[in-house]
Amino acid sequence: MCVTILWSTLAHRDRVMARTGLLNFSARAAIAFEKSVARTLNMLRTFPAIGRLGHIPNTRELVSHKRYRLIYRLKEREVTIIKLHNVSRPWPPKNHYLHD
Repeated sequence: MCVTILWSTLAHRDRVMARTGLLNFSARAAIAFEKSVARTLNMLRTFPAIGRLGHIPNTRELVSHKRYRLIYRLKEREVTIIKLHNVSRPWPPKNHYLHD
């Protein structure tokens, strides 16, 4: 099964911030991060249920990079990335609301 992948506003912002932070450290690290995310997205397109059941109801979680996890929702033929979570931070947040 091949699905469409969408990014929520929050997840897109998380990705830009992660890439920018890594780029400030090393261009090579930023490129490796983007390649890792791209590989994960390719897996999700074909195997959308590959992630483990998430801490928040109706979500799944999949490690995308050694420091980041994709939090996503799967609905029929559509995956929506709702958060790109830095694994060094607590999850889920105490007052979570993951809407776009």
